[in-house]
Formats: sequence, structure tokens, C-alpha cells
Amino acid sequence: MTEVIIKIGRGVSGDLKKLESDIGLEESHGKLELGNYCKTKGAINKANYGLEYIRAAVLKKRLPKDSNTPRLSDWS
Repeated sequence: MTEVIIKIGRGVSGDLKKLESDIGLEESHGKLELGNYCKTKGAINKANYGLEYIRAAVLKKRLPKDSNTPRLSDWS
């Protein structure tokens, strides 16, 4: 059985390209770019909004992260 990995989020294409270049991971077809998806569904009017904005627009309320929640963006 082949393992299936699905990546859902904002900017996932960039994440997957970085993984491909760093560790040889092949480009995955199991991805959903939330910005594009939400724009096509009419939830937002620009696909490049950040995840916090998308979350607030879709759920109609803010969900602030706890200050102890790690935010990882340094791929080096």
C-alpha cells in the first residue's frame, strides 16, 4: 500500500518545493491551497490573504493563537 500524504494550508506549494529541493521529496498531488479554494467558494476575495484572515472570514470569528503555540517558519 502506498502512503498518501495530504497537505492543506496556506502557501503549501512553496513548502512542498522546499521539501523537494532539500530532501528529494517528489511534488505531491495531495495538496489543497486554502487561499485559492476559499476564493473560488466566495469566502474571500483575494487568494493571497494569510491564514489568520482566512480563518476569521470563514468562521466569522477570530481564533487567536496562545502565546505558547510555536510558530515555525525558519526552514534553514
